[in-house]
Amino acid sequence: MIDKKTGEVLPRKIRNRANWYLHSSPGETNSGISQTIPDQTMAIRTLIERYVRGIPVSTKTPIWEGEDNDLPDPNTMDYAERQEMAFTFAAELANLKTISTPQPKIEPAQEPTNGLKIDSPINQ
Repeated sequence: MIDKKTGEVLPRKIRNRANWYLHSSPGETNSGISQTIPDQTMAIRTLIERYVRGIPVSTKTPIWEGEDNDLPDPNTMDYAERQEMAFTFAAELANLKTISTPQPKIEPAQEPTNGLKIDSPINQ
């Protein structure tokens, strides 16, 4: 696509072989440490042989699938269950807001000193 005002080539939303052009951007760069464990993969041939023979293929639980995601899928719930879940979350959010609201500090009452400074271990 070409901008009519500037004559500049605009990037397309969908790239295919008909509208492909070389970008100056290198694309995604990986900056994190790889979490791949060496020698933990099976060859495709081994996977297929095990599958055909009915031998279970050992699988590991991915890192991103922890026990943190214990929320039910709202798409599989009916309207009453979704409404109940919304009320539960709203009550929990209100409770967290009251807990996290900073409470005003209550300072101890000061005795009138009539402008005199009293040196005592309590006031230091």
